[in-house]
Amino acid sequence: MRGAEAYGDIGLYEAAADCTYTAALHLYKAGHLDFALSMAVESLKRATDNAALPDYARRSHYLIGCCYSSLGNTSEAQNHFALAEETGDLITEMGVKALIAKASCYGREGNWSLALQEAEKAVSMTEKVRLEELKAEALIGASVSLVNMGRVDKAGILLRELIVGPVTSATKRKAYREVILALAGLSLVSESRPYEEELKRLLEESDQGPQNWERVKDEWALAKCALLR
Repeated sequence: MRGAEAYGDIGLYEAAADCTYTAALHLYKAGHLDFALSMAVESLKRATDNAALPDYARRSHYLIGCCYSSLGNTSEAQNHFALAEETGDLITEMGVKALIAKASCYGREGNWSLALQEAEKAVSMTEKVRLEELKAEALIGASVSLVNMGRVDKAGILLRELIVGPVTSATKRKAYREVILALAGLSLVSESRPYEEELKRLLEESDQGPQNWERVKDEWALAKCALLR
């Protein structure tokens, strides 16, 4: 905070905003959510006090939304994710991330139709600017939403679109895992068998050790289906 104040005192407002935002981001990643939220709000204040820093305002809104989401306050999270979205013809990575985050919040609230709407909007935006990994994240959200809406066949179509795209093996594993868990949540374990086989194959090809958190989540998805059977 002192560093940001020092920058502000000598008129380096962008450096002050960056200093505060970076501190908030590190606090968030370390799990200090209340402190991260407080610092992100301060970052937003510095950005909004200077109209020349719209990018920091968007980033701060997004980070505040992430903090609120992690703290379980989805309504406040939604408000800030909405403010992080881009307007007009301006499409950026942050705007897409905000849409994906909004979709996730709607899903946590059980509002799958709105979750699908936001995820599909994110997919459309990524196709204009070729953000392939973010497009994959949006497709995962859309697929999970469709499963929970009972549209399993359509979810499968989106999943296949994702898998053939230029994305990492880790992203493909996440896609299979999230759809498998959504199907398991509805006790549709017979529908999940093909996806389980693909996830197992990708796990066999992975060089991640047994303590890797993503691998643990993958194996739990497979174990959950086995237990339900």
